[in-house]
Amino acid sequence: MIKIRPLVDSNLEQILSIENNAAPFPWSKEAHQDAIIQQYPSLVLTQADMIAGFIVFNYYLDECHLLNLVIDPSFQSQGYGKKLANKMMEQAREKGMKTVILEVRESNSSAIKLYERLGFKQIGTRKNYYRGNLKQDLAREDAIVMQKPL
Repeated sequence: MIKIRPLVDSNLEQILSIENNAAPFPWSKEAHQDAIIQQYPSLVLTQADMIAGFIVFNYYLDECHLLNLVIDPSFQSQGYGKKLANKMMEQAREKGMKTVILEVRESNSSAIKLYERLGFKQIGTRKNYYRGNLKQDLAREDAIVMQKPL
């Protein structure tokens, strides 16, 4: 049974494990702790009481900023990213947010396709926004900025 609920501090080790297995450039433990301490209205999706993925976001004025969306590799391609994003947007609308904005690595084609299917449009680029993969001699990578009106 799938459930979506708030992300809480006791989820920290599980989400770190998921992100380290799924993301080529995972957030640090400190970044996740800071989001929890600052009480970002973030969510986890559970499947049979196991965390399958999470979404970290925050509100600023009338804008929701999607900061991080990660699905455990063993649960990918099942629509969980879409479910989390839709729940985030539902909550953002209830809080009076007018738009959702996000940055995504230009090389992350699967995430870009997901966001496009959800109705996001590219509104710009942030040059050298992300740190690169030093093993591949990539110093920095551009971010595609996407937005969706609510």
